[in-house]
Amino acid sequence: MTLRRAGILCLAAGAAFSLSAGEISRSDEKTFDLKPGGSVAILADEGDVEVRGWNRDEARLRTRVTVWARRRDDAEEMLKRIKPDARLENGRLTVREPDFGRDHNQGFFDFLDGEFMGGGRGFSIDYSLDVPAATDVRVDADEGDVALTGLSGRVDLVVDEGDVQIENLELTGGRIEADEGNVRIRNIRHTRAARLMISVDEADIRLADASLASLEAEADEGNVVLENVTMGSCRLSADEGDIIADFTPDGEGPFRAEADEGDVRLTVPEDASLDVDCRSDEGDVRSDFDLDRERTEEGGRLYGRIGDGKATLRVIVSEGNITLMRRARKKDLD
Repeated sequence: MTLRRAGILCLAAGAAFSLSAGEISRSDEKTFDLKPGGSVAILADEGDVEVRGWNRDEARLRTRVTVWARRRDDAEEMLKRIKPDARLENGRLTVREPDFGRDHNQGFFDFLDGEFMGGGRGFSIDYSLDVPAATDVRVDADEGDVALTGLSGRVDLVVDEGDVQIENLELTGGRIEADEGNVRIRNIRHTRAARLMISVDEADIRLADASLASLEAEADEGNVVLENVTMGSCRLSADEGDIIADFTPDGEGPFRAEADEGDVRLTVPEDASLDVDCRSDEGDVRSDFDLDRERTEEGGRLYGRIGDGKATLRVIVSEGNITLMRRARKKDLD
């Protein structure tokens, strides 16, 4: 449930009437002749989006429209008029929400206005889409969660208020932007020189069990966490949060981590080949590896080579600690 709708319900309860009596929904299903190698674009406003890959040469779109109003007859009339627009042209399926007079400039105290409460109406649309696995996906969502699974292609997501969850992808490239929502990604592989860019504003980035040619992950007010990730290069940054990365370098890099106010904790294999330079302006620096260490008045520096030093590792922290840890080889753990 979105904050906007929750606000309506709370105020309605305080005014001794309920909107739930005027809440109704409708589910629809359509099938499209979408072949592998095509693309999908979903332009959503309020509601959740789920896209799954399957082994069919077609796309199946399921929508659930929910409307609410103070009077049931008003809700029924709205439900008749609200119909998502889905069109297939030249191998591209585009799904759009109908323009039904949303006003995104309403603030919380606008709910106290008699005229607005006199209407007390709204709607949301949830989208569930099954597509051929080899499909490029684009989603623009304003308020709602987005989930993708079982796809092979490019992914472009822009989410304003909602979480992003991605699993089991073969990625050819991607860009993910989330304003107020966490990004969780697990089990993705690159099929060629795939570059993945992730940016969040007030949330965390969590990436696990992944293999990528290149990764850029940036959190403005949140953490960046990597677990069991293999990559050819990366740039990780956090403004007010920590960077915690357990990764295997697979290329010449560069590998770079930057934190303004937060700690950086990196774990790499003991047989990695890295040229290391880590600096903290205000904080401690530590390492399991045999690296040179310098102390400054408030910070410190780690530098030197691990193995042959073929790839570069650079870490810069303004206020926070830096820890570079060694991951033992699997046979040493048995």
